[in-house]
Amino acid sequence: MELSKKLLVLNKEKLLYWKYAKYDIKKKKNILIQIGGLINDVIRKKIKIAEFEHHESATILFCKTVDDRNRRDTLSSFRNVVNETDLQKRDYIWWNEQDLKSRIFNLKRAIRNLIFLITKNYYVSGYTLNEKISDIRDNIQFLDYQDDIIKYTAIGNYKLCVVLYDSFPIDNFVVQLFRSYGVKTATLQHGVFDIRGKQIWADNSIADFFLTWNDFTRKVAIDAGIEESRLVICGNFKCVGRAKIQRKENRIIGVILDDTAGVFADENPKMIKIVDEFCDCNGYKYILRFHPLRDTKMYNNLINSSIGDVCSPGISLEEFLSDVEFCVVSSSTVLCEIESYGLPFFHYVHHSYNIYNGYTNYNFQTLDELQKLYDNNYHDIKSLKSSQYHYKEFFEKFY
Repeated sequence: MELSKKLLVLNKEKLLYWKYAKYDIKKKKNILIQIGGLINDVIRKKIKIAEFEHHESATILFCKTVDDRNRRDTLSSFRNVVNETDLQKRDYIWWNEQDLKSRIFNLKRAIRNLIFLITKNYYVSGYTLNEKISDIRDNIQFLDYQDDIIKYTAIGNYKLCVVLYDSFPIDNFVVQLFRSYGVKTATLQHGVFDIRGKQIWADNSIADFFLTWNDFTRKVAIDAGIEESRLVICGNFKCVGRAKIQRKENRIIGVILDDTAGVFADENPKMIKIVDEFCDCNGYKYILRFHPLRDTKMYNNLINSSIGDVCSPGISLEEFLSDVEFCVVSSSTVLCEIESYGLPFFHYVHHSYNIYNGYTNYNFQTLDELQKLYDNNYHDIKSLKSSQYHYKEFFEKFY
């Protein structure tokens, strides 16, 4: 196969907007590590195709790239969305990242990368040398994705290409690539964001269709600047294909913690303290569930061991929710998943900001407020109905 000599994209700034808005590259890697990584990327391919399926009658392609987190739960949920389509009408392609020992040297590719590196003036202005090297590495990876897509897929024959989240640089590149071939594109919704993250999300999203979760997330998207015509309510993709959770009356509260960085580091202990006191007064126990990427031991000193415990990282969200009577949750996107399952919940509101403002009436900030909600509203929240999903109907429009 002839290797690509250039990137077939239209908006280079979009590819890197998310990365430079969300991360301080200077703190992540020093210049020597970046140079070493660049040399490796030039001579050895970082990604490989893990799975590929092709059907002659396929009109939709699902692309799962290697994102900045690459969580197993996200991949599983993405697969469930794929299964909402007719088998003969879909293709899919999955990539994994190779470790250094598994990467194979390809002379032709290395020469292509060196020529591309020397002759193409694609550096983003206004960034440090460290950031520019990171930019070069990203572009080499974009070329590898482009080569794989052109080689293995019927790129110009699809009616729709679906990615996980088009604000991630690689998914953004894939969307741009397919749009350059006249193919419509759709992105799933990754999460619910605070003010800063919401703007990054809105400014960088370019897919023709944004498959959002519910009326609330649709309104958030419109407020952030996403065109209303691009938004399609399909339900929370993380819950597609999951069985409805049967709530247990076992007097155990599931506490969903936020990320443990920034303002969340101050708010999580406040929420834990309120729940601990509530359980002590009402004869409940509680289990803390951490963000999948965080240390589960950091709040051990706050837990009353006689009534509190920590969920094992190996326990799935569905298993966790199946073992509790109701949940207390703050700014985690799991709130929308809990609602999708029809499980009762109370919402702890951050003192600094509330990303779910207007989403639910079951809000509290103090122990007294939680107690009043429980006394007056618990019967109502027990009757919540699980959500409906509309991915199948959306995809059928492209058969």
